[in-house]
Amino acid sequence: MYRHHPANLPPEYRQANPNRLNLRHGEGLKDILDSIGRRIRVTMQGPRSGATKRFTEFLDKEGSQRIVGMSVGRKPVEKGVERVLDALSGNAYSDKKKELGYKEAYHSYLIVDLEDEQGKRSQRTVHKNEIIEQRVTSQEDRSFEKSRITIPQDSDLTLKELINRAATTDLGKPADADSVKNFYRYDPSDANCQRFTRSIIEDNGWLDDQTPETKEFLEPQDSKALVGSLGALSFIPKLITDTAATLDRTRYGDGLLAKAVHKRSSRKRGSGLAQQANIRATQPLIIKFKQV
Repeated sequence: MYRHHPANLPPEYRQANPNRLNLRHGEGLKDILDSIGRRIRVTMQGPRSGATKRFTEFLDKEGSQRIVGMSVGRKPVEKGVERVLDALSGNAYSDKKKELGYKEAYHSYLIVDLEDEQGKRSQRTVHKNEIIEQRVTSQEDRSFEKSRITIPQDSDLTLKELINRAATTDLGKPADADSVKNFYRYDPSDANCQRFTRSIIEDNGWLDDQTPETKEFLEPQDSKALVGSLGALSFIPKLITDTAATLDRTRYGDGLLAKAVHKRSSRKRGSGLAQQANIRATQPLIIKFKQV
């Protein structure tokens, strides 16, 4: 008898992987085809107009923690990226940067200090690349130039409230649909990381509380002029970030991958061998275009 016949597999594996054992009946195959079809559909739609499912689930799970501190950081754009921009523009990019008085072009991000109901504190880095992302703050995040954000003493704002208010309001007034979309979508010229960090502070009414140094940190550079220095090729930076955002939808299918991982982790655990086989069989082969 064929050694991988369902009858010969451990009962734990059969229980944890019913769809795999039913491929010959079409059930597992149907799930795979449905997943492929949904990924193709969301890919054809291009970049999302809202938050990723991963970011939304993070806010739902951990966003209720109170903000007890915050800094804005800025990391110089990689020299390799700037060399590419100079090659595309015939050095017009560096000339424009010098003309504008910029020693560096920066990627901006926020380091947020959170405190849960038990008083336990943690740090998260929130920033905008081709999509809005968060991660546990790293030593590298802390190593770059930073400025402390002054938080009003009477504030008990949570991270989720901070993000939602910035996304849905403009200086205290309800934001229109285009403004909400621009909050989540990346545009190197006018909806980039620097404008993202400033809008979070400004739309939550904290800008007037900041020191002159912090206000300078939050002031966006003239990215439209820098991108425009590429001339006829000025469409390329947005093409790259749009492609990266679209490929993120292809990979995650607006939550399909995260949902599959959750379903696997919620099932009863089988043997170590069965788990490894399951992971190998479902690991997607993806190439992600990531902006530096």
